[in-house]
Order: sequence, then C-alpha cells, then structure tokens
Amino acid sequence: MADVATAILTRLTAHAGTLALVSTRAWHARLPDDPDYPAVTVQKISETTTRLMGDDSEKELFRVQVGSWASTRAGVVALDVQVKDALQRYSGTVAGVTVRQVFLETASEAYEDGIEQWRIDRDVMVWCDA
Repeated sequence: MADVATAILTRLTAHAGTLALVSTRAWHARLPDDPDYPAVTVQKISETTTRLMGDDSEKELFRVQVGSWASTRAGVVALDVQVKDALQRYSGTVAGVTVRQVFLETASEAYEDGIEQWRIDRDVMVWCDA
C-alpha cells in the first residue's frame, strides 16, 4: 500500500519555494510541542481503491490534508501559495509512490488562539498506483 502522506511531505520539502519557507519544519499529522514557524503538516484523510472491469490494475485515490502554519496571516498565505505550486497537477514518483496526478480541492483558514498561529488547511486528491 502506498504511503501517500510521506510522498506528499517529501514532495513539499523537495519543492524550492516550500523548502525556503519551512526548511525541515514538516511533520505527519500534528505539530511537535513548541515548534518554530512557518511549518507544514500532512495527514491522510481517506483512501479509495478503484477497479475497472477487464483491468486488474488498481488505482488508489487519497484525500490528503496539508496544514500550513505561520505566525502571521501574510506568512500563512505565502506558504499556502508555495504548497499549491508544489502540488497542483503534480505527477511523478516520490518516496517510492507513483503519483499519477494531484488535484487541489478545498481550503479553509483559521487563527489558532491557543498557540497564536494562523493555519490554512488544504485538501488535495492524489491518484496513485496501488
């Protein structure tokens, strides 16, 4: 089974624009205690396996959420621009996963009072070979 969350995290940290903003501050699912910002989190939300009549090759469709985090609204918007640039229509092999195509879906913006940080959560759909 494809580890799509690691593939997306690897793609983001290999992208020059995202890397310039977050460096190594990229994690699975949740931020560590007391992180530096800006930062990125990635988590798999759902997965669907598709089988076609007469075709035994399986394709998997994943919904993945990318969280962009920054101390200012301008900072989180700038990071989200780089996330979109890294992922929109991306295809290739990354972290051992053959990604057929990535599509941007929905996004939401919030301010986290408890940690005083801005966040944009962006859902992407990732088509992969099984």
